Amino acid sequence: MEERLSEVRKRVMTLEWDKSHSQLNSGMEQKYGQLKAEQEELQKKVGTIKADMKEKDAA
Repeated sequence: MEERLSEVRKRVMTLEWDKSHSQLNSGMEQKYGQLKAEQEELQKKVGTIKADMKEKDAA
């Protein structure tokens, strides 16, 4: 999951750069939105898993 998050993060960063420099293809706008949503979802899942692991280690 962290590997996929890393891949998505890299792609989102590239698209954000393109967008900030007015170089984002209009066809990529939708893909950018999808990747942003996937990134947020993966970050939540990874955060939850890490928190669960810390709880187990503390117990």
